[in-house]
Amino acid sequence: MSLERLLGQPTAQKTLQLALARDKVHHAYRFEGPPGVGKETAAMLLAQSLVCEKPTPEACGVCSACQRATQFSEEAPRVPRHPDILIVGRGVYPAALLGGKSEATGISVEQIRRIILPRIGYPPHEGRALCIIIRDADE
Repeated sequence: MSLERLLGQPTAQKTLQLALARDKVHHAYRFEGPPGVGKETAAMLLAQSLVCEKPTPEACGVCSACQRATQFSEEAPRVPRHPDILIVGRGVYPAALLGGKSEATGISVEQIRRIILPRIGYPPHEGRALCIIIRDADE
């Protein structure tokens, strides 16, 4: 149901739907293309499907986990409210969270050390998977 919202990307949509239906989701996916084609949307919809409380096999869109996966915090850092979806990207986290280091030019090593490494060795809190979305990974 949720991946139907991915418009103009029939191949990516079908690939993700089959992976979820067969319960054979790979450990990583790379979404690439020019700005505005739906890379982050595809990643967020996949993450929502992986944290859904009642997957069919895609996200139901109405459970608490689905709602929190699509709602972003209002204060900095602006990240999903669901604890199993992490976002890494330039300028996502304030310098105070990263030991005073600015990320004006790219994703810093400090962001990986402070945001990702403390979580990576543990199972997801609620969902089927811990989802890490790296914005502009080419940076």
